[in-house]
Amino acid sequence: MMAINLLLVVSLYIYTTSALFFNTGPHKLTYTDCSKSPKKLIHVVESSVHLNPYPVQIPGHLTVDGSLQILGPISGHNLKAHVLIKKKLLGNYQKVPCVANVGSCTYDVCDLIGEGSNDQCADYYLKNHFPCHCPLPNGTFSFAPTSFTIPEATGAFSWIASGEYTVDVQLVDESTKEEKGCYHVDIELEDKSGGFLFG
Repeated sequence: MMAINLLLVVSLYIYTTSALFFNTGPHKLTYTDCSKSPKKLIHVVESSVHLNPYPVQIPGHLTVDGSLQILGPISGHNLKAHVLIKKKLLGNYQKVPCVANVGSCTYDVCDLIGEGSNDQCADYYLKNHFPCHCPLPNGTFSFAPTSFTIPEATGAFSWIASGEYTVDVQLVDESTKEEKGCYHVDIELEDKSGGFLFG
């Protein structure tokens, strides 16, 4: 299922990371692309991405589908996703810290999608004709509607299960310091566990 995390880092990244602006229509997503770089590598086809239900419910079930364009080959471990997440608290947006690799963290894109081995990929990858490891070739990849179960957020993560967030994702080639993509999202999460969380 980690292949969809590439779509999620640039479109949803479960819980908090995303690169889309969610609207409340028929659960259709339109992302804000803030990149000015002519060398961007990843593009989410905005008219293709759908999310159901919205707001995202934690715990709950979530179905996502969409298309992702890779505009240049991705290999090695130089491409990083720098994620800045802010949660609305008492009318102001506050930075969500990086805790246990969740929050305002930096992710290695190849590690994020890395799953399986060179000779065997999980059924999800095969079904969507998407490689389960780097290098990733150029091309447009469509993801069929896929459902996940989102577990209850407990312990140190319980406070992220509800609220309004802004998320900014910047893709950077660490070897050259060139920006390879920039995305912005506003997202709302809904706590269905019965707890009380203010936002």
